[in-house]
Amino acid sequence: MTTKTKTKRQKAGEKIGKIRVGVFKRCSLCGVVWQDRDAFLSDSTLVLNGYQGNLRQLLSGRQRQGLLLFTHTAAGCGTTLAFDPTEFKDEH
Repeated sequence: MTTKTKTKRQKAGEKIGKIRVGVFKRCSLCGVVWQDRDAFLSDSTLVLNGYQGNLRQLLSGRQRQGLLLFTHTAAGCGTTLAFDPTEFKDEH
């Protein structure tokens, strides 16, 4: 990982009240912050574990999507991060 990528990944966004602006995701265990989707996806300490669906909601027609599961494998961490797949979709 380059120094530029590491700085971008670890630098926290501006805080307004209790909300961090410009932060894509924060690790709930070790506190590492990914500023945007590209920084998250290029981080070699993240491993995609799979997809978790909700069969009850899927069968009832209330939910069409599940969650993407990533494990943060950084030293001393190991937490699993869950994402709605739409968080990786471009808005434009």
